[in-house]
Amino acid sequence: MTAAMENDNDFKKFSTDTADFWLDANGIIRRVIHVGADENLDEAKKGLKFMLDISGGMKRPLLVDLRGMKSITREARQFLSGESSKHFTAVATIVDSPITKMIGNFAMRINPLGITVRIFSDESKALEWLMGQKK
Repeated sequence: MTAAMENDNDFKKFSTDTADFWLDANGIIRRVIHVGADENLDEAKKGLKFMLDISGGMKRPLLVDLRGMKSITREARQFLSGESSKHFTAVATIVDSPITKMIGNFAMRINPLGITVRIFSDESKALEWLMGQKK
């Protein structure tokens, strides 16, 4: 784990081996997966810890940019799915292909997370939707 932390515009930023995390000016937690990242259970747990630190103890919306991800283990996926409804108000996921979006939507219908989740291919649309979820 690289676990670097820096302050940029008074917001905490964290980095692990697989992702960067920060709280943006709109109160949305951002998680951007590094290009070529292989997410495993340990990295998922580290990432969740950072997101909880960033949140300041509040349930907040989460934007996850998966466009760089190479793979995620089943254990990491199950862990993050189980924790999402406990810590976030809504989740927007950004993917890079229509096929990935279709597979993700299908998977969420089979295994709902207990919170509102949407998959996008456009970051601005994902942010707009998350802002609407804050109301």
